[in-house]
Amino acid sequence: MAQDRTFNPAIVIPAAIITLVLFMSYEYRPGSLSYTISPPITQPVIQRTYVKRIETPMTVHNDSLDCHVLRNSNSCTTLPNFFMYPAFQRYHKDAIISFMHIPKCGGTTMKECMTFVASKKGRAKPFLLHTESRRKLTEDFLNGDYGILQKSSLFMGDYTFGFCDQIHDKLGDQKCSTFVILREPYDRLVSHYYYCRQLDAHVIGIPDCANSSITEWSLATRSILWNEIFTDIKCTETDDSRWKCSVDYGSLLKEAYVLGRNESYVDSVVAGLDKHFSLIGLTEDMATTMRMLQSVYDLPFFDYCKRIDYNVGKYSDRSHESNTTETREEARRTLVESDEVREMIYAELRIYKRAQEIFEIEKRDLEETQNRVNIKIF
Repeated sequence: MAQDRTFNPAIVIPAAIITLVLFMSYEYRPGSLSYTISPPITQPVIQRTYVKRIETPMTVHNDSLDCHVLRNSNSCTTLPNFFMYPAFQRYHKDAIISFMHIPKCGGTTMKECMTFVASKKGRAKPFLLHTESRRKLTEDFLNGDYGILQKSSLFMGDYTFGFCDQIHDKLGDQKCSTFVILREPYDRLVSHYYYCRQLDAHVIGIPDCANSSITEWSLATRSILWNEIFTDIKCTETDDSRWKCSVDYGSLLKEAYVLGRNESYVDSVVAGLDKHFSLIGLTEDMATTMRMLQSVYDLPFFDYCKRIDYNVGKYSDRSHESNTTETREEARRTLVESDEVREMIYAELRIYKRAQEIFEIEKRDLEETQNRVNIKIF
């Protein structure tokens, strides 16, 4: 059982020996700061540096909402779930919007939609946060250059988690909001595997799918959703007082692998999803997801994008292999029956289950709101 303890800044963890990883979930109250410590596990020491850790919560969070720390991201730097925390709904309309993209989870649809909405509403084209652009922006921020915030208010990509932490103290009265769209994990793996085969080219960071079975490929790829939570940037100050940043993938993947098997840590991640994301959508119901986005941000996502062919992993068959429904269903059964795959994506399966529960809450609240509006009209 977790227990509350008074925060002690003098705690020192020896770096020369194997450490105990403390998993912390902060609970903020005005004038005090306490945290809950989950049962630790032992793991190899992983040296890392992360820039600008958050020490204090945003003032918009009060007694009605505690802060939750997930990896290097503090929920107090981003707006919580729009439907579950109505006290914070008024901040979403003018917020910086960050879309956390998970491959084969409607990313193409959202890229087209966000770009279209931005053009119609007089906003700049969404800024893509991939590995290199996020690394470069981190350098810019540390060196005092926040010019991107004057150019764009929409961000999207597979390197967005924790972005609000880096910019929240530069926004003034404006807030930052993150949303994500998820997909059933086994379906996502199947779609990603066949998409990789369709590319017929070696992609950096993706194992050779052309010469691997779907099980081999899935075990090598691991959970991309889980890995994105562990996006980490190591920065050092140079002799001329400038900052240089890099990404150490090896350490990140090693740490993600270890923590993805620790049930207490996964429990903490699952428990905090509603505080880190203003909206959690599902590719299985993109129409409702678009309606939710329109309600959250007061932007015409559904009205403008309802004619877009929602991309939930569809692709054309450019290869000689059979891409029939039966083939995909058999591939899915193969993954489901694999204990190794199930263990590898355990954290993602847990996250998706909670995402489904949150989605039902969001959907119910959206429908109730629309019903009240209809009653007023008539």
